[in-house]
Amino acid sequence: MENLRIEKVGLEAIPIIQQLTMQVWPQTYAAVLTQEQISYMLNLMYSKDALARQMVSGHQFIIAFYKNEPLGFASYSPIEKEKEFKLHKLYVITTNQKAGAGKTLLWQIMDDVKSLGGNHLILQVNRQNENAIGFYERMGFHKQIEADFDIGNGFYMNDYVMGIDL
Repeated sequence: MENLRIEKVGLEAIPIIQQLTMQVWPQTYAAVLTQEQISYMLNLMYSKDALARQMVSGHQFIIAFYKNEPLGFASYSPIEKEKEFKLHKLYVITTNQKAGAGKTLLWQIMDDVKSLGGNHLILQVNRQNENAIGFYERMGFHKQIEADFDIGNGFYMNDYVMGIDL
């Protein structure tokens, strides 16, 4: 995608991340999660305080801009296992999906992880999110395990953990 710029961001970008989240999450998860669970998860993971905690704890956020308009974001961080990183978030505005922004964000993360000495990248994806699963498989990820993660309030994330060797 020409004129696409990827930028590492910090606390100053929280409003942009929240705006993108509100554009992406409802369409992405409406068919697989209840509105109650979506609201709970948005507050749990995307409130100003939650995003600030993630950033302070070492999550690197990046935003994709097209002609200076934000159209997607991602975050990643090292995890406990040596040389392993986790992709925590990767979202692109629905109307811009399939235009290359998601690939560009993911390639940037893979390059960053390699430059930081990482050799494996994992992620979690909702087992019913077939579009995302297909995207990650096309990018070379493989399903490692199927797991249910208790996120509180009686809700679970029913995910695949996928990974790729870098």
